[in-house]
Amino acid sequence: MKKLFTATILFISTLSFAQQDVVNLTIKKEGFGKKNKFTIYLDDERLTPDSEGKIIYEGSREIDKVIRGRVIMPNGRYGDFWLEPGDMDVTIKKSGFPKTMEVIGSETDALYKYFKYTKDITQVEKRILEDPEHVASLNYLAGYYKRHSNEFLSKLIDGYSEETQQKLSWITAYVKTSDMKKVAKGTQLYHFTAKTQSGETINTKDFAGKYLLLDFASTGCGPCWQGYPEMIKTVSKYEDLQVLTFNEDNQKETWNKFAKARNLDIKWPVLWDSEEKFEIFEMYEIEGWPSFFLISPEGKVLEEWFGAGKTKLKNALKKHLD
Repeated sequence: MKKLFTATILFISTLSFAQQDVVNLTIKKEGFGKKNKFTIYLDDERLTPDSEGKIIYEGSREIDKVIRGRVIMPNGRYGDFWLEPGDMDVTIKKSGFPKTMEVIGSETDALYKYFKYTKDITQVEKRILEDPEHVASLNYLAGYYKRHSNEFLSKLIDGYSEETQQKLSWITAYVKTSDMKKVAKGTQLYHFTAKTQSGETINTKDFAGKYLLLDFASTGCGPCWQGYPEMIKTVSKYEDLQVLTFNEDNQKETWNKFAKARNLDIKWPVLWDSEEKFEIFEMYEIEGWPSFFLISPEGKVLEEWFGAGKTKLKNALKKHLD
């Protein structure tokens, strides 16, 4: 599942209201048939819209902060909108989605879309510096920081509070590793230390002399889960192969529930925590899940590929280990 930064993307909200207020929300559709072939979320709550008519949702809710809405199409494309107190109208348009999605009544939404769609990066940076802690500023940066220079990002991060810096740790990692040679086929692996959810420390250096398969994944990655049953069968045939899965998120309990529901018995270590977690994912240039790296006993990257298709894994192992 390719990342459209950010799914994940991380939703950062720093704008809270003195007391709970009410948003009166109307959601309409335009250009779709009778059936709603999309899903709508408000924060983590899935809405059940009406299937008939142009207006598919009307409702009020109390909120104490800006909240994010998300529309997800069957092909995985999604569009976000931002809810504030007051009357809000959202129109989901089939043509040109998500850019054409219309939101009336939200200053946060208007500012976020200004950042996202304005081509003049200088103007975007100027506006961000006027209010760097704004919800729109933070969430735009979470997804589109690579549009900006390291100089701008460093200046911005240095001006944030320690708490906000923690929320944007991957931007710091991006700047820190920007001049370093990234891992790719033919290069040496980037060694790292990380921990499993039980607290066991795993160091890639401990597997020198063995073939190593790195699987960069995420709890919310559907293709990852679909691929695990066949992956378990395939790798079990190779005694001289060590597998490590490294999840980019931190949803350990959810991961456990998913694994139990699928009756999966993953024998190899599943990694979650590292002091340089974001640097590791930057060094391996992970832009989607699952991403695989097959590494020789000498530490050389033999193959790299994206996706959970069993053919790629089988072919790579057959080529180098059989």
